[in-house]
Amino acid sequence: MPVAATSLKIKRFRQRFGIRAPRVAVRTHIHWSWHLLLGLVLVLVAAAAAVSAWRALFGSQAEERLLAATLRIEQLEKEVSALRQQTGTEQSAVKMEQTARQQMLGKLKTLERENTVLKEELGFFERLVSDSAPRSPLRIERLRVTPDEAPDNYRYRL
Repeated sequence: MPVAATSLKIKRFRQRFGIRAPRVAVRTHIHWSWHLLLGLVLVLVAAAAAVSAWRALFGSQAEERLLAATLRIEQLEKEVSALRQQTGTEQSAVKMEQTARQQMLGKLKTLERENTVLKEELGFFERLVSDSAPRSPLRIERLRVTPDEAPDNYRYRL
Protein backbone atom coordinates (compact mmCIF):
# COMPACT_ATOMS: atom_id res chain seq x y z
CA MET A 1 0.00 0.00 0.00
CA PRO A 2 2.88 2.31 0.07
CA VAL A 3 2.57 2.55 -3.69
CA ALA A 4 -1.05 3.70 -3.42
CA ALA A 5 -0.12 6.37 -0.91
CA THR A 6 2.61 7.78 -3.07
CA SER A 7 0.41 7.74 -6.15
CA LEU A 8 -2.24 9.60 -4.23
CA LYS A 9 0.30 12.21 -3.23
CA ILE A 10 1.45 12.63 -6.82
CA LYS A 11 -2.12 12.94 -8.00
CA ARG A 12 -2.81 15.71 -5.48
CA PHE A 13 0.45 17.45 -6.41
CA ARG A 14 -0.54 17.50 -10.10
CA GLN A 15 -4.00 18.85 -9.25
CA ARG A 16 -2.45 21.69 -7.37
CA PHE A 17 0.25 22.68 -9.81
CA GLY A 18 -0.82 21.09 -13.07
CA ILE A 19 -3.20 22.03 -15.83
CA ARG A 20 -6.13 21.37 -13.54
CA ALA A 21 -4.84 23.74 -10.87
CA PRO A 22 -7.31 26.33 -9.53
CA ARG A 23 -7.14 29.87 -10.88
CA VAL A 24 -4.84 32.23 -9.07
CA ALA A 25 -5.39 35.97 -8.76
CA VAL A 26 -2.31 38.11 -8.52
CA ARG A 27 -2.73 41.29 -6.53
CA THR A 28 -0.38 43.92 -5.28
CA HIS A 29 0.14 44.09 -1.55
CA ILE A 30 -1.49 47.09 0.28
CA HIS A 31 -0.25 47.98 3.76
CA TRP A 32 -2.77 47.71 6.68
CA SER A 33 -2.49 51.43 7.52
CA TRP A 34 -4.02 52.31 4.15
CA HIS A 35 -6.97 50.06 4.87
CA LEU A 36 -7.40 51.75 8.24
CA LEU A 37 -7.26 55.20 6.66
CA LEU A 38 -9.83 54.20 4.04
CA GLY A 39 -12.13 52.90 6.80
CA LEU A 40 -11.85 56.17 8.76
CA VAL A 41 -12.64 58.21 5.68
CA LEU A 42 -15.73 56.10 5.02
CA VAL A 43 -16.89 56.52 8.64
CA LEU A 44 -16.43 60.30 8.44
CA VAL A 45 -18.36 60.50 5.18
CA ALA A 46 -21.19 58.43 6.67
CA ALA A 47 -21.27 60.65 9.79
CA ALA A 48 -21.38 63.83 7.68
CA ALA A 49 -24.23 62.40 5.62
CA ALA A 50 -26.13 61.47 8.79
CA VAL A 51 -25.65 64.96 10.27
CA SER A 52 -26.81 66.67 7.08
CA ALA A 53 -29.85 64.37 6.91
CA TRP A 54 -30.62 65.11 10.59
CA ARG A 55 -30.38 68.85 9.96
CA ALA A 56 -32.56 68.54 6.88
CA LEU A 57 -35.24 66.68 8.81
CA PHE A 58 -35.12 68.37 12.23
CA GLY A 59 -32.93 71.45 11.78
CA SER A 60 -35.67 73.66 10.39
CA GLN A 61 -37.96 72.66 13.25
CA ALA A 62 -35.27 73.45 15.78
CA GLU A 63 -34.65 76.83 14.17
CA GLU A 64 -38.39 77.55 14.20
CA ARG A 65 -38.59 76.54 17.86
CA LEU A 66 -35.59 78.72 18.68
CA LEU A 67 -37.14 81.67 16.85
CA ALA A 68 -40.48 81.14 18.60
CA ALA A 69 -38.71 80.87 21.97
CA THR A 70 -36.79 84.12 21.41
CA LEU A 71 -40.00 85.91 20.40
CA ARG A 72 -41.74 84.56 23.50
CA ILE A 73 -38.82 85.71 25.68
CA GLU A 74 -38.98 89.22 24.20
CA GLN A 75 -42.74 89.33 24.76
CA LEU A 76 -42.35 88.23 28.39
CA GLU A 77 -39.59 90.78 28.99
CA LYS A 78 -41.87 93.57 27.70
CA GLU A 79 -44.64 92.30 29.95
CA VAL A 80 -42.30 92.21 32.96
CA SER A 81 -41.14 95.77 32.34
CA ALA A 82 -44.75 96.96 32.02
CA LEU A 83 -45.67 95.20 35.25
CA ARG A 84 -42.65 96.72 37.00
CA GLN A 85 -43.72 100.19 35.90
CA GLN A 86 -47.26 99.48 37.03
CA THR A 87 -46.12 98.25 40.44
CA GLY A 88 -43.87 101.31 40.75
CA THR A 89 -46.83 103.65 40.18
CA GLU A 90 -49.01 101.58 42.49
CA GLN A 91 -46.38 101.69 45.22
CA SER A 92 -46.11 105.46 44.91
CA ALA A 93 -49.92 105.70 45.08
CA VAL A 94 -49.92 103.52 48.20
CA LYS A 95 -47.25 105.75 49.80
CA MET A 96 -49.29 108.85 48.97
CA GLU A 97 -52.36 107.22 50.52
CA GLN A 98 -50.42 106.35 53.66
CA THR A 99 -49.11 109.89 54.09
CA ALA A 100 -52.59 111.32 53.47
CA ARG A 101 -54.02 108.89 56.03
CA GLN A 102 -51.40 109.89 58.60
CA GLN A 103 -52.14 113.58 58.02
CA MET A 104 -55.86 112.90 58.38
CA LEU A 105 -55.28 111.00 61.63
CA GLY A 106 -53.21 113.90 62.96
CA LYS A 107 -55.95 116.37 62.05
CA LEU A 108 -58.57 114.08 63.57
CA LYS A 109 -56.69 113.91 66.88
CA THR A 110 -56.31 117.70 67.06
CA LEU A 111 -60.00 118.16 66.23
CA GLU A 112 -60.99 115.64 68.91
CA ARG A 113 -58.90 117.53 71.49
CA GLU A 114 -60.49 120.81 70.44
CA ASN A 115 -63.91 119.17 70.62
CA THR A 116 -63.34 117.93 74.18
CA VAL A 117 -62.11 121.40 75.25
CA LEU A 118 -65.14 123.02 73.67
CA LYS A 119 -67.49 120.52 75.35
CA GLU A 120 -65.92 121.25 78.73
CA GLU A 121 -66.33 124.98 78.21
CA LEU A 122 -69.90 124.50 77.02
CA GLY A 123 -70.65 122.40 80.10
CA PHE A 124 -69.13 125.10 82.31
CA PHE A 125 -71.19 127.86 80.74
CA GLU A 126 -74.37 125.76 80.82
CA ARG A 127 -73.91 125.23 84.56
CA LEU A 128 -73.37 128.91 85.06
CA VAL A 129 -76.55 129.78 83.23
CA SER A 130 -78.67 127.02 84.75
CA ASP A 131 -77.53 127.75 88.27
CA SER A 132 -78.91 131.26 88.52
CA ALA A 133 -79.44 130.85 92.25
CA PRO A 134 -76.20 129.59 93.75
CA ARG A 135 -76.60 127.25 96.73
CA SER A 136 -73.27 128.01 98.33
CA PRO A 137 -71.20 131.11 98.20
CA LEU A 138 -68.03 129.24 97.19
CA ARG A 139 -67.81 127.05 94.16
CA ILE A 140 -64.84 125.36 92.38
CA GLU A 141 -65.16 124.82 88.66
CA ARG A 142 -62.81 123.20 86.14
CA LEU A 143 -60.15 121.87 88.42
CA ARG A 144 -57.06 120.64 86.54
CA VAL A 145 -53.95 119.01 87.96
CA THR A 146 -50.91 118.66 85.69
CA PRO A 147 -47.43 117.39 86.60
CA ASP A 148 -44.73 120.05 86.72
CA GLU A 149 -41.26 119.82 85.20
CA ALA A 150 -39.67 119.13 88.60
CA PRO A 151 -40.39 115.68 90.05
CA ASP A 152 -43.14 115.43 92.72
CA ASN A 153 -44.43 118.92 91.85
CA TYR A 154 -47.91 119.54 90.38
CA ARG A 155 -49.75 122.56 89.03
CA TYR A 156 -53.35 123.17 89.94
CA ARG A 157 -55.73 125.23 87.86
CA LEU A 158 -59.19 126.31 88.99
